[in-house]
Amino acid sequence: MTLHRLHISQDPFFTSSPYEPELPAVQRLEDIDLVDPELYHRGDPHAAWRLLREKSPVFWHEKGTAGTAGKGFWVLTRYDDSGIVYRDSNLFSSESGPFVDLGLYDAPHRILPSLDGKEHQQRRNLVNRFFTPTALERYTESIRGTVNRLFDAVADRGECDFCKDIAEKL
Repeated sequence: MTLHRLHISQDPFFTSSPYEPELPAVQRLEDIDLVDPELYHRGDPHAAWRLLREKSPVFWHEKGTAGTAGKGFWVLTRYDDSGIVYRDSNLFSSESGPFVDLGLYDAPHRILPSLDGKEHQQRRNLVNRFFTPTALERYTESIRGTVNRLFDAVADRGECDFCKDIAEKL
């Protein structure tokens, strides 16, 4: 990958993936496999999620994984549906863990996504003020400057290890 001087001057916009997928986009619900790493590495996960939102906003994913004890799981793709589930911790719980790809004992414990009800709300209230649009506006230029400095630092080399040189530092 050849790097050129890249400066982020506005919010990025992606119509699908932030890269060019090597695999064709999923066209049928029965072909969706959200736990297949290839979907995220070489495929077009945005196309898969768009298909789910359009055709099956509440979707039973037959194939399980470590975080689901090998059993299938429900996938919600619309904001309003997710909000209903998120707010009803009596019927829907996150206690077994928020990670589809990690088993209960492999996942970090007592983190915000794995808490329910009152305990979740109390901890969330501690950080909410830092994520309001007004609060985030204060950091936009600083973040943009950091991103530009990171890209400038590797641009003359003509290549980089994106995870190590950019993402990890960001």
